[in-house]
Amino acid sequence: MTRSLNETAALCKRAARGAGLRWGIAEEAAWAARWLAGFGLPGPGALASLLAEHEIRGHAALWVRTSSEVWRGESGALCPLSAGTALADCARELGLSEGREIRMHGVLQPLLLLPFAESAAEVLAHPVKLCWQGVQATCDGTLSIAEAEPGALGLSQADVTCCATSERGRAFAEQRLSRHTAPAQVWESLDRFARRTYAPATEASRLLGAGAGDND
Repeated sequence: MTRSLNETAALCKRAARGAGLRWGIAEEAAWAARWLAGFGLPGPGALASLLAEHEIRGHAALWVRTSSEVWRGESGALCPLSAGTALADCARELGLSEGREIRMHGVLQPLLLLPFAESAAEVLAHPVKLCWQGVQATCDGTLSIAEAEPGALGLSQADVTCCATSERGRAFAEQRLSRHTAPAQVWESLDRFARRTYAPATEASRLLGAGAGDND
């Protein structure tokens, strides 16, 4: 099934909120999924899988705990939305442009970190590179990805390193897309979370709806 990027972002935002994430983080989740979808990457699918992990493990257990150059979550798994927003918000303070490397342990759906690396690169005016098992990705206004192992880009969990770099690879996509195609189960999973944000009908609202056409 195919949806426009606007529809995709709206669904992802509502799904993230339905999963219990705060509105600010839900907005970041929607933006990240849309950003990836624009490159033809499965951002919405990665988000659907991440929200399922939040449902199982709980939000607090996945939130970033920073300690010098090592970031981890309380449970041993780390939410990429939490780590990504910290990376984007504090890129300059983290000293990435000064050769510092940040290690993130057990990042769930590491693909979702890429949009935040792009935000960090904009702040630093310097390319930012993310590496995990079989993947090297560089963000600097364009996205370049070297995938050494088939399927590595879609790993469900991986240790990730982040650093500034002078490397600039070949652009991953020459033209951004305006629509995103995903398997039906991805949309169904996002819809399931999104439905939790719908207010249950009350007797008053049902009566109001029934009489909506009386004055036509």
